[in-house]
Amino acid sequence: MPKEAELTGKKALSLCLLRVLEKYATPARPLTTRALMEYMQADYGLEFERKAVGRNLILLTEMGFPLSTYQENGRGYYLIGEDIQSLHWQDEDKRLLLLDALLRAPRYDQSETLLAECQGEVPIFEWSETLLPTLLLENIAQLRGAIAAGQQIRFENAGIYANAEGSATTTSATPYALAFAEGQYYVLLSMAGYGKLLHQRCDQMRRIEVTELPARPVTELSGCEGGLPLREYVLQNLYRAGPEESYVLLCKRHLRDEVYAAFGTRSYCEAEGEYLRVTLHCRWPQMRRFLLDHLKYASLLAPQASAAAFAEELRQAAACYPN
Repeated sequence: MPKEAELTGKKALSLCLLRVLEKYATPARPLTTRALMEYMQADYGLEFERKAVGRNLILLTEMGFPLSTYQENGRGYYLIGEDIQSLHWQDEDKRLLLLDALLRAPRYDQSETLLAECQGEVPIFEWSETLLPTLLLENIAQLRGAIAAGQQIRFENAGIYANAEGSATTTSATPYALAFAEGQYYVLLSMAGYGKLLHQRCDQMRRIEVTELPARPVTELSGCEGGLPLREYVLQNLYRAGPEESYVLLCKRHLRDEVYAAFGTRSYCEAEGEYLRVTLHCRWPQMRRFLLDHLKYASLLAPQASAAAFAEELRQAAACYPN
């Protein structure tokens, strides 16, 4: 591995370690170095020496994260006080450094989660070895700026509104909010000539320009008289509809917390050796997302029709990569 890539991967380890501390360590149950190493192996497939754990723990404390250490309490390591989700990055340069390291480091199972914590309001688009999402990140930054300033935008639409020749068309719009659903980034907006709330995929936008024109009030739109119905719009328009169904999963035991985080009290877990048999109720998009996030550790047992359809989807996807 090139030296630069190796160094960048090492930087990403500290954020993986931070995630493990946030998820599993408490003052009543601090984690030893051995436990940290086991969780890193289980959650991210990472193996490294005790000295590497110590170096990354020191790095976290130097970056300002409140960490209680084994040297202080004689038992192990845990984050003091605030939950990691409420911590503010103390230095913008450090946040961008970690973000850059994560984008360039080898992919791990929970890369999207780590990227989301580092980015802030909207999770980073999934990283690809062949193409970093530079344009998408620039689009998100432009859209955030326009939303914060309360101004309209102009952009070229390379999506479904492209003209008959296949060229992008220029559109004027007012952006209101950003959303992430089923693996895609969207901006909720109003367009000239339309009297209702619409959405646009951010990766299909080109040459975004923030204009001097003030934003169109969202309350002028049909269905938005009481304000922006963000949650309702996302659920109704960006997720595929479908009734809740009963599912049975077989997954590794270390995914217990992820199961409860994804499905809450609608799930029932029963231990089977090193596995958990999970019975739960949810909609298919939620189940599909969980399976994709944990492909190596979770499998769908029932209903068989859904399991067969998901297996066929994976086979079709794998066919795109014959080598």
